[in-house]
Amino acid sequence: MHVRLQIAKQHILEIISVTRVEREE
Repeated sequence: MHVRLQIAKQHILEIISVTRVEREE
């Protein structure tokens, strides 16, 4: 179960990083 939480966190971090790049452009 903890694995799913870790994967979810990774996806959230990726989405945040992508949104930051899009906003900067």
